[in-house]
Amino acid sequence: MPKLSPELGGQHAPVYAKEERYYNGNINWYTPGDLDKGKFLGKSNRTITEEAVAENKATLLPKNTVVIGAIGDIGKLGITSIEACTNQQITGIRTNEEVYFEYFYYWLKANKQLLKSNAKNAILPILNNESIKAIKIQFPKDIDDQKRIAKILSHCEVLIQKRKESIDLLDELLRSTFREMFGDEFKKATEWKTKLVDVAPSIDSGWSPVCESFPRNSDDQWAVLKLSCVTGKNFDPTKNKACLPNTFIKKALIPQKGDLLFSRKNTFELVGATAYVFDNYQNLILPDTIFKINYNSQKVNGIFLWYLLNDEGFSKKVRDLANGAAGSMPNISKAKLLNLNIPSPSMSLQNRFSELVHKVSNLKTQFIDSLKQLENLYGSISQIAFHGKLDLSKINISDMEDYSKKEAETMDEGTSEENIESLNQKRELLGIVDEKKVDKTYLSENSQLYIDKSKELRRSVYLLSKTGEINIAEFREELMALNNIGKELIPEVGEYTAWQIDQHKSIERYISLFPQNILVDYPNINIFSRNQFDYSSMTLDDYYGIPDDVIEQYGSIEDKIVDIEFFFKKYFSNQSFTLQDVELLYNKIVYERGDWFKYEEMKEFVFKSMEGEDAFLTQTFEEMEISDNESEIPKTIKRVMLKIIS
Repeated sequence: MPKLSPELGGQHAPVYAKEERYYNGNINWYTPGDLDKGKFLGKSNRTITEEAVAENKATLLPKNTVVIGAIGDIGKLGITSIEACTNQQITGIRTNEEVYFEYFYYWLKANKQLLKSNAKNAILPILNNESIKAIKIQFPKDIDDQKRIAKILSHCEVLIQKRKESIDLLDELLRSTFREMFGDEFKKATEWKTKLVDVAPSIDSGWSPVCESFPRNSDDQWAVLKLSCVTGKNFDPTKNKACLPNTFIKKALIPQKGDLLFSRKNTFELVGATAYVFDNYQNLILPDTIFKINYNSQKVNGIFLWYLLNDEGFSKKVRDLANGAAGSMPNISKAKLLNLNIPSPSMSLQNRFSELVHKVSNLKTQFIDSLKQLENLYGSISQIAFHGKLDLSKINISDMEDYSKKEAETMDEGTSEENIESLNQKRELLGIVDEKKVDKTYLSENSQLYIDKSKELRRSVYLLSKTGEINIAEFREELMALNNIGKELIPEVGEYTAWQIDQHKSIERYISLFPQNILVDYPNINIFSRNQFDYSSMTLDDYYGIPDDVIEQYGSIEDKIVDIEFFFKKYFSNQSFTLQDVELLYNKIVYERGDWFKYEEMKEFVFKSMEGEDAFLTQTFEEMEISDNESEIPKTIKRVMLKIIS
């Protein structure tokens, strides 16, 4: 097994402890917390300026550098997608011509224990450059075989990520549906008269004997649940500690189907976390830090209560019940919890939500089982591949970049004047776009009046639509007033840019609740939404109305920066899609510009874009037919899709 002779980078002195002019810039500055979130590193939690690099306060690692956490949490990994810097806890490695960088990443991932064993013993484990150089790695002589191994492991990771994403979207679907169904109840918080004790007359607490530090081996063995069994807000029976041999079980509060478990003692962020139990268990004891809430199923649905106690808004009320001495964990007493005021929507509405949760939970269980199988498959393939026992002959790598070409094009460490200039141009262009976004001078007094009145009308219509009592006659006067203002604004709106018009389309969404012929009488209540654009043929310059002199100076801004919302509109309007579809197209279009798909950042954008009355995206269930591999009988499944709200 030859030793790798890498080019080592990283180990830079932290600039954050020094002058302010060196941080909050445009260059990613990675710390261990940024690693192990995906193969290619996304946006860093911290950034530094071009000035820090230009003055040699930090060293720029080239694209495709494998970075390793080398102090403390040894073995956290990532690959730089563009030039970037790291702090002193990370070492960057450039592989030589013998080893393909992605193969090296996967080899390190499979051999993290080897990295940890090579670390020097200290207060904090340290994997220094000498220790890294001493590590012997095993790799095929043929670099194409290395690429084939990297490709098949990468495909496994993509499948795993897709499955995780599907699970996340199902959870988000239920959370957003809960808010949509019971949002009106939350608006009446000052009117809540029901207390938890009215629907859950008692609470039981468990018992905590002395235990082992490891989980039980079988269901026949007694064990005590750990707090972490509920802190994820879904019950996880694997989070337990085995009881000592011959332990006398003096109190056995065992979770059963339908139980509601509540974390009464935890950190402030996690105290009050609640989990619903979907199955029966045996020999598994609740500790004294977990409550079992005994609710009356005739007065409240347990699923509704589960989602209520975990709701992002309501859970703050729950956490506010906690108290504790300085230095101790916050604790919620039974008396305070039972005295908590809660909303009390109709049982029929609660039961409807519960039915949806059960349906989605069945689908989620299938996804979780599939995820476990994929993770096991990845582990097996990884071991076989690195021991030279994987048949690589049928793996096509013609679509992978030529490694030697990539090496030749890679810049040396340090930053060139051209790169600094490019970064500065990008910053200036982002500033121009930001100015366009905050500029409201295009709105006249009349246009602002139209917008305000549309919002008022929208709230009224939505409120009535939820009760099923829309009476168009009651809105005639308001509609006519709005129609008259809209008529005067048509020429003005005709001068707006596509971006300016898109900002206000959502105020007219209530029109879809009216009969189809309503626009015959009021043709000017949709002056924004009547403007439909062909985003596919539009440039970002056109979208924002970038002046010609700016385009002349910089060229098209679309060649240098990416606007995520415009990207969605340009490539995914009028169709359903998944985050995987976005990832594939995004990387294909923008990767060579020095940008890349960042899963966590994109997921955050998607979830935020589905919130509120001005939501930009929505989720749908799409049925698709697949063939069962065993029976060969076609079956229909549902998958979560995204769609742009027009």
